Amino acid sequence: MIWIWIWILLIVLCVVFVYFRMKRIHIIHRIDKSNTGDMVSSCGNYFYFPNTMKHDIYKVKFDSIKRGDFVIFSGGGLIDNNDSWNHTINKVLMSTPNCYGWGIGINLHKNSKISRPIEYESFKKIGIRDYVTPYNIPYLPCSSCMIPELQKKYTLVRKYGILEHIHHKIPLDLHKMRNNKPIEKIIQFIGETEYVVTNTYHCYYFCMLMKKRVILYDKFSSKFDGLRYPPVMYSGDLKKDFRRCKVYPNFHKECIKLNKQFYIGFLRDYLF
Repeated sequence: MIWIWIWILLIVLCVVFVYFRMKRIHIIHRIDKSNTGDMVSSCGNYFYFPNTMKHDIYKVKFDSIKRGDFVIFSGGGLIDNNDSWNHTINKVLMSTPNCYGWGIGINLHKNSKISRPIEYESFKKIGIRDYVTPYNIPYLPCSSCMIPELQKKYTLVRKYGILEHIHHKIPLDLHKMRNNKPIEKIIQFIGETEYVVTNTYHCYYFCMLMKKRVILYDKFSSKFDGLRYPPVMYSGDLKKDFRRCKVYPNFHKECIKLNKQFYIGFLRDYLF
């Protein structure tokens, strides 16, 4: 009798294995080790997905994406960054009807123009990190809110600090760290700093999640226009600017909740 149950179990496991092999999950984002925000923004870092294949948005292996596969564009400013990325996204959208946008954002840089608009209607489901957009797309903050270190307690060691984008300098004479450092170091820097000045999207996001008073220094891209709460911009008077900053105690919980809900919805679609 026991052998019958063993054979039944083996058959079930084989069916499950074949089922998952037929429905591969492709996760597409920007893989750039010089930009820590890009590296930690993929949902694949925090949630379990069976049978996955990762792609850099610059090097998508189109031949590997089958009609029945599932695709997740996950994290980072992938929308309207350049025509090449938009073309890639649209091409993938034509490859399978099972495409998801998970916490991606609009990222049109100054003096840039886009001639290839994204075909949003071709997504099976999409949530973007921009809270207000002209496209009426549901809000879904970046999945990097799931980073465990964000919830650690830190001892303050400095009053002011700068988190600087590696390609955009902040000419202020304050203790400084760039956004190409390991994520643990970046979060520790935020935790040990009372007031932060930054010009990077993810560093600003992390500061908000950690309930820090943060000032945004310059907007070099439209990605800063869709922030959940309007940022305080640097005016030249740090003390005055920081007095205008607000802390939002429930922001981190909200971000985690929305990401978990999206994950559950995706799994439901994938499995059933």
